[in-house]
Amino acid sequence: MAATAALTTGLILGTAAGPAWANTKTSAQISINQVPPTSVQLNIQDIPVVGKILSGTYTVTPVSKVSDPSISVSSPTDKISAIKSLVTNGHVEFDVKGLLSTHVDVDIATEEAGVATVTVSNDLIPKLPFKKASVGGKTKSDWYKVTNMGDGSSYYYNEAADKSQLEAPNKL
Repeated sequence: MAATAALTTGLILGTAAGPAWANTKTSAQISINQVPPTSVQLNIQDIPVVGKILSGTYTVTPVSKVSDPSISVSSPTDKISAIKSLVTNGHVEFDVKGLLSTHVDVDIATEEAGVATVTVSNDLIPKLPFKKASVGGKTKSDWYKVTNMGDGSSYYYNEAADKSQLEAPNKL
């Protein structure tokens, strides 16, 4: 189950970053070789702080053989409402317990084919100093909508004019 959750998370993150065929130097690489997966390998040793801790191969093991798992993923108590929320609103929730206790909201929107906008909301996410946010490096204008993931507020930035404003421009 943890392997499936890791794979699903990877697919969501990969979809948010752009098309699967982008294969750029800034794209994380995901290879899906078997469904359902029997193992997940994380090759992230080069990521500072957590890379060496999380890197390794995680294998599906019968529940009876593991008495105290490091990570446990369980489905929601109200599965019907959770599925309905995902299908009708693109909304998924996670309650994290253990060494870290928090609540994570994930909202997925697809306003056009091939592009998914994924918003992750959590009080632990710091305000990030990004000036530019585009999908897959493609934009239709010089304006970018920048959303603070911490509080959801947005402003608009025009890279060519080096101008920012709170009101949405005519052409975004």
